[in-house]
Amino acid sequence: MAACSLESGSTILIGIACGGASNDDLIGATCAAVLKAAVMTIDGFAVPPSTAPTVATFAAAARAAAADVGPGWDLSIDPATSAALPIGTYVSNAVLTLASGLVVKTAPLFITLVQATS
Repeated sequence: MAACSLESGSTILIGIACGGASNDDLIGATCAAVLKAAVMTIDGFAVPPSTAPTVATFAAAARAAAADVGPGWDLSIDPATSAALPIGTYVSNAVLTLASGLVVKTAPLFITLVQATS
């Protein structure tokens, strides 16, 4: 599980790269992701049940391959939406649907929003 910390009101930006893929491999593919509140457990945070409410939806922008990264998507949540979320820990994963119908889900990413200093 990956984790990061951002200040409230920041743009939340996640890059999804399809390593080893070409631009042509992703023709007709889509990527979607939502943000949900993480569940507090004795050992830290956990992924909530799929029925947990969505608190924000990522905007997905397709990205072509570059010299240092494969093709994929940039997922973002704007600063106003980020600022409206309560301080706390959230979780997301990207859901990739290929043109063939194959669905691939990424590992969870835990995002902790902390109070901004300015």
